[in-house]
Amino acid sequence: YDIAQNRLIVTAAMLQPPVLDMARDPAANHGALGALVGHELTHAVDGKGRLVAANGQLRDWWTAADASAWDMLLAPLVVQYGSHGVDGQRTRDENAADLSGVELAMDALATAQPALDDTGRQWFYQGWANLWPQQMSPDVAARMQATDVHAPGQWRSNGPLANQPAFGAAFKCKPGTPMQREPALQVHIWD
Repeated sequence: YDIAQNRLIVTAAMLQPPVLDMARDPAANHGALGALVGHELTHAVDGKGRLVAANGQLRDWWTAADASAWDMLLAPLVVQYGSHGVDGQRTRDENAADLSGVELAMDALATAQPALDDTGRQWFYQGWANLWPQQMSPDVAARMQATDVHAPGQWRSNGPLANQPAFGAAFKCKPGTPMQREPALQVHIWD
């Protein structure tokens, strides 16, 4: 997302595997490309996007109540990622965009395919998870963990999914297990 121009840029690299693969189930493409687009569009209206008005003017267009509500909504997300050794405060806005992107893309998929079954949902979530494999040396991993505004790949993949009731249903995860938070502990950006 280009905040200065209020536009989304889709590169040629995004239009090929693993983000877009026309040979796989369309649900997987919703989970990958759709969720990435939703992630980036979220930045237009999140804690950073609030600093640029629709006309491109630099100003905070949120009210104090809006900012407070956003902080309260994301506070549990900070705790969730912190419980995995991730600096949840530093990665907060990216974690929120990941969760938002998955929510928006699943909503789009459910609209496009109202009869979506568990297999389709599994394809969707696998599409998202396949975006974040990482293999790096311990020193690079430690440096990234200490400085990156994005959570490590494992938590970019798993963090949003553990907040999704549809994920738990599709993969038969019981509430309170690592991949399905108790409903009261789940964070939802778009209800």
